[in-house]
Formats: sequence, C-alpha cells, structure tokens
Amino acid sequence: MKDYWLYLYPETFLFIDEEKLLLYHSRDYTYLEVDFDPFVNNLYINLTDITNAYCAKISEEDLLVYSDFIAKVKAIGLGDLVQSPIQNRPVSYPPVCKINTNLSVIQDDYMNRRAGYIIDYLRNITIYLTSDGGGLTTFYKQTIYPIKGQNRLAQCDLLHFMDYLKGRSVDINVVCDPKHLIEHELLFQSFKQRHRVSLYFLNSKLSNTRQNILIPDDASVFVICNGNEKPVQRNSYSYIFLITNESEFTYAQEQASLMENAEIVPIYTGNNLDFFKDNVFTTKGELFSLHLTKRKVFAKQQLNTNFFGKLTILPSGNIYSNLHEKPLGTIKDSLYEMLYKELTDGYAWMLTRDKKEPCVNCRFKFLCPPISNYEFAIGKFNLCHLRGSE
Repeated sequence: MKDYWLYLYPETFLFIDEEKLLLYHSRDYTYLEVDFDPFVNNLYINLTDITNAYCAKISEEDLLVYSDFIAKVKAIGLGDLVQSPIQNRPVSYPPVCKINTNLSVIQDDYMNRRAGYIIDYLRNITIYLTSDGGGLTTFYKQTIYPIKGQNRLAQCDLLHFMDYLKGRSVDINVVCDPKHLIEHELLFQSFKQRHRVSLYFLNSKLSNTRQNILIPDDASVFVICNGNEKPVQRNSYSYIFLITNESEFTYAQEQASLMENAEIVPIYTGNNLDFFKDNVFTTKGELFSLHLTKRKVFAKQQLNTNFFGKLTILPSGNIYSNLHEKPLGTIKDSLYEMLYKELTDGYAWMLTRDKKEPCVNCRFKFLCPPISNYEFAIGKFNLCHLRGSE
C-alpha cells in the first residue's frame, strides 16, 4: 500500500468549528473552506499534532473520496500532497506565534520595582478636560465625543500625571469646548516636542464661538459633526461626521468628498441595528479583502489592536482602558499600578475574540476585526454575517 502525505505550508493557518475547516494563506491571501465531517476532523487533529510537523497521512481510500479537496489545497497554494515512505515524509512548520506576552516576567519586574518599562506599552491617551454640555449621554463610549456634565479636570492634577511620561512620546487626544483652551496653556506647553496632540471640538461649539481660538502649536484639530450638520470650514482642520442612518450617511459622503481630511463614523443609538447590519457588520467578502499577513493574525491571537496601549481620562478623573467597564483607577493613582492591572487582569488590551461568546467557537475569530466599542454598545460580539450571526 502506498503512503501519501498531505502537508500545509508555514504560511497557511488552520481554523475549525462545528461547521467547516478553514485554511487561510497569509502571504497570498487565499483561503479554502470544507464541510466538517469525520475525515476533516481527523485531518485537523493530525495536522495540529506538533509531533506530525504539519503533515497528515492520507489513505488511498480517502485520496479517492477527497481528491477534489486535496486538488484545491494544491491549486490554491495552501499545501501539497506527496507519496513517500514514512521515513521520508515531508516536514513543515505551522504558523505559531513565538512571541508571547509573558505575564510572569511582567509580574516579577513589577514586584521587584522594575515597573518603569510598563509605561512603554502606553501609546495613546484621550483626555476629556471638561464635561460642560453639548454631548450626548453615550456617544463618548463609542467614539471620541464630548460628555454632558459639570466636571472639569484640574490642570495641576494633569500636570502631575504627565510626569509619568517624561522622556516618552505618547499620542494625546484632548476633548473640550474650544473656549476652555486658554485655561490649560501650561498643560499644552508641557506637551510640546514630546507628544503628538490632537484636539477634538464639536462643530456646534465652533460655530457658536465668536472669539479667536488659541490652537497650540503643532496640534491637529478634528471637528465632530452630528448628522446633517453643516461643518464650520477651516482648511487646516479634519472632520468627523457621525451618522446614524442612511440619510446622514449620504450627506456625510457628499460633504467628505469636498474635503481633504474627513472621516465617517457610524453611531449606534439603540434603534438603528438594521443600519449597522447593512453598513457595519462584517461580511465574508470584506473579511478576506483585508489581506491579513501572518504578523497581523498573530496580533489578533495575542491582543486587541483596537484597545491596546490606550487609556481614557474622564473629567471626573477616572481612568479607563474600556469605557464600558470599571475604571482602572483615578488620575491621582499610580500609572504603573493601573497599567500593571490592565496587562495582567484588565478589561480591554488583551480582549481577543476567543474570550467572548459566540466568537470563541467560530473559525473566523482570528481573522475578524478585533472587538470594538460597538460590540459593547450593541450588546453582542458577533457583528457579522459570517455564520449564524443573525
């Protein structure tokens, strides 16, 4: 009896669920799906057994029954079939991420007061200086957006907090009423030459401000427009159009086409799920058009690229990695302790799809976009049209 061996190339990822086996090539961006059955299950078990070196023995009987599947594997460039004695069977290497977030090292360094390097994980901070009206209750939990209320962050507390970032470069997003910029001149001076600063204003606040706005040097300005609002035009500004329905989508597209820098951001209101299904939910075509490299798939297996390295400071002084969860602490607490807490037992930075139902049991979980604020706002984690998501 002849020995046949099916092996997969090192660029080919292998995923399975109760419906299908999925093979994805991370260099050519090709893929193949095959219905789940006993042969497919056994094939998966053998290919993922580390002692088999990404190779599985195929009987002559299975070769006849599954010739079409094997031919497609070869034709698409996912792997190959060879005939050889067992001692000469092929050897391949499955795509396995060898760089892991070593929590034991983080814990050891922190306990021995070598925690300074933890700051290096921090890449972006969004600071809400004020909450003096103009904002809607929950929009800020989906995207950068002003908050209603009367709280204000004290400049002295912020300056003390920024001391943690000495010698490091972090992107800073500042959300406030433009008329309050002058009150935080010292804060913006502390940002100079170290951090890239972006300012976020409501379009309505700009249109109602008659005084000249003092924009800090080298700061970028983003103007947030609601619905069909006419934007206040400034050549150097970027614009964000928040949309909740098709009419606003059409208007935003028309306005954005006239601008050099504009972005359209959907907002969930609690009553527009159909709009999200039509315009936001991921389809299979969109998924495989992402052209995910091996490195990008590894990233999705290890951390959440939407949330990782980001913190938000609200006007109350509370600091969050995920605005839908409890705060990590306050602006007066140790930044080292908050980052350690997030890295070891946090709410967002390591929130991968294999930690949430129903994604944990889906073959697409490490190819899909990472969990975002939309999933928390809507209350479901499978925002897609991939398999039984409706």
